[in-house]
Amino acid sequence: MTRTSLPIWFLAVISCLSPFGVAIMAPLIPPLAKLLGRPITDLQFLVSAYVLGLAVTQPLVGMASDYLGRRLVLLMGFTFFVLASLGLTLSDGFWPLVIFRFLQAMGAGVGTVIARGLITDQLPPRAALGAFATLTAAMGFTPIVAPVVAGYLVTVAPVRAVFALLVLLGLLVLAGSWLLIPATTARKDRVGLDTYLAGYRQLLGSKVFWSFTLGFGFLQGMFFALLACAALLFEQQFGIGVDRFSLIWSALACVYIVGSTLLSRFALFGQHGVQTRCVLALALVCLMAPALIAGAGLQLFTLLLTLAPLMFLSGLLTPGTMLGAVNAVPQYSGAAAGLSSAGGMCIAAAFTYLGSWAYDSRPESVVGVVAASGLGFAISWWLAQRLQRQQGGLSV
Repeated sequence: MTRTSLPIWFLAVISCLSPFGVAIMAPLIPPLAKLLGRPITDLQFLVSAYVLGLAVTQPLVGMASDYLGRRLVLLMGFTFFVLASLGLTLSDGFWPLVIFRFLQAMGAGVGTVIARGLITDQLPPRAALGAFATLTAAMGFTPIVAPVVAGYLVTVAPVRAVFALLVLLGLLVLAGSWLLIPATTARKDRVGLDTYLAGYRQLLGSKVFWSFTLGFGFLQGMFFALLACAALLFEQQFGIGVDRFSLIWSALACVYIVGSTLLSRFALFGQHGVQTRCVLALALVCLMAPALIAGAGLQLFTLLLTLAPLMFLSGLLTPGTMLGAVNAVPQYSGAAAGLSSAGGMCIAAAFTYLGSWAYDSRPESVVGVVAASGLGFAISWWLAQRLQRQQGGLSV
């Protein structure tokens, strides 16, 4: 595959499958709780099981794609996703749903990992940053589509129809992968497994890699802290139903897309000085947000005033953070993509629990959890920059 033939648009599509599987659950939690006769807190397992499935599988996916080739691993993963989604569609009980959500995520996670690996294989750093920004914009578009589609389907069809939709989407990306990702993406310089494992240990020991991975996880944590309880928060605190909630959630995702689109279109926003100012702005918003909510109360206006700038800045900062993690040890980009994505998902899963716990104890404290996650990103980003300077590397 040549650089000009790399299908960035399709890599963006396959990257969206795993976050689509996460975001689609936001409007499903209340109706599923009623259907299964379970409390809302139990339904968080359907989100957490999916995130855990991504976290467990993606390091192995990255390693396998480096060693066996990108296309083979991609096709195997999406086949597994289709089968797990079919099992999810046919399941009735709560715990079978949890198990199939875990298995579904194991297959979906290949898209994100393989897309990042292919970009770092084929593109130089500046072009790769633009490609990562395109992936980020597409993944930011996912929270717009998924809740709206799911919210509409549950009003006209059983909840099972949403899971059937995932079967169809899985078949489409499987067919696209077969047609658009050629077998020549496999590594031609395959080394012995012992040598490869030694390189993987080098990745595990990279402080730069872990700093960027923590930063990526904390950025995702801002979103995941709200994901599990957002529909319930809007309904109970503001009297906003699923349909209007989906529109508001989509508007916030549009703000995220604007940030990542600016980065993909204008090189200025990728410069280190601009990125530094964005990190400072994000930290400032996170410091002010809890005080704003404490002073003015948890209102729709104050909540959106806090979330909108955080979404915009996250869209600007996520691509560089992802690229920094994947490029920490360039010769093992697939393994780095898998491990960084998994590490990020583990942090995101923790913030899913923290957000739900905060909402149960005191709804307005959810904003404090979001702010803490943002400050965690700022600290991780500054640490990564410092480590890169010490090693004589260039900042992302």
